Amino acid sequence: VQLFPHNPVIAGVTSHGALQQGHFVFRHTGRGETWLGPVNEQGRHFAHLADRLAQALGQAGWDEQILARQWHKLAINCAINPLTALYRIKNGELTGPRFADTLQQVCIEVADVMNAEGIATTHEELARRVQSVAGLTADNYSSMQQDLEQGKETEIEAITGFLLAKARLHGIMVPVNQGLYQAVKDRHQAER
Repeated sequence: VQLFPHNPVIAGVTSHGALQQGHFVFRHTGRGETWLGPVNEQGRHFAHLADRLAQALGQAGWDEQILARQWHKLAINCAINPLTALYRIKNGELTGPRFADTLQQVCIEVADVMNAEGIATTHEELARRVQSVAGLTADNYSSMQQDLEQGKETEIEAITGFLLAKARLHGIMVPVNQGLYQAVKDRHQAER
């Protein structure tokens, strides 16, 4: 937005699943939703793009509050990705009692940061979303889990690292997310 202040900027969020099977070879593993929305005023004039995307994907929509959707996706990724990567498990294994306390703490911390960012939510709402996504993608391995298994760089900086930076800006303590962040970094370093 700052580099192109007069250009329309549109953000997108998707919950489709994909698995990389080779160089430039991906398999669609889960049907989800895709949402587009404006990041700046000029972007508001491009809602029609969601209709065209819906023709290709089946479900796509326009949301004027795309930032809230991005934060909710971030919350789900903060909960699911590090835990599945560290414990080398499928997403569905997070729905049992073993991870209930950790997931609740992650959701409390993320909700605190989201509220400080002006995105109204509760940790209960985030926990419901996490449980729903973990259940719907029960047989999938998260991208972070796959990356760690293959010795690749993970998205921990873009996901939990982003949350930690926002938490610091607001003076919010997020020790569980900090611990997960460090554990993923340490494991990646150890397996290189």
